[in-house]
Amino acid sequence: LFWRIFMWLAFRKVGFDERHTRTIRELERDGDLVYVMNHHSVLDYLYFNFALRRRGLPLAFVANTIATMLFFRPLWAVVLHGLRRLVRYYRYHFEPHERLAYALAKRRAALVFLKKRQIWPWATPESTDDSFLATVLEAALERLQRGDTRPITMVPQLLVWIHDPGRARKSFWTPVFG
Repeated sequence: LFWRIFMWLAFRKVGFDERHTRTIRELERDGDLVYVMNHHSVLDYLYFNFALRRRGLPLAFVANTIATMLFFRPLWAVVLHGLRRLVRYYRYHFEPHERLAYALAKRRAALVFLKKRQIWPWATPESTDDSFLATVLEAALERLQRGDTRPITMVPQLLVWIHDPGRARKSFWTPVFG
């Protein structure tokens, strides 16, 4: 509940064009979706999950480098998930590529970040990681070999922030979020 309120406060005024909603619905009807983001950004990830959920579009079942869906589960489910991990309830630990392949095999939406972000400022700069795209292509090839013609569609996601705070109404949250 806290995350939903926080995201509503943070993102309620961010626009999402209705034609994009229709396009994503049509693509979902025709095939499986892989959302693609250029760079690793938790803020963009949270916004797109907020916008997709609000419009009833499929959320990413798996994303490389982010624990998906924990922000959108009820608190009891997050606690239960943590306890299960603590007592090693989950027998298998899937690597990120295996999770992506599993999601595509189960016809679930996925999210792929093209660039890996380094945590420490003195580390090497962002680097491109094409291995997840290769996993998507392998899954598409396996489908074709099985005779499955349902396509895997890549949906690019880009959030453009404009620097024009003069048009927006000033509120309590203006100093916090800019």
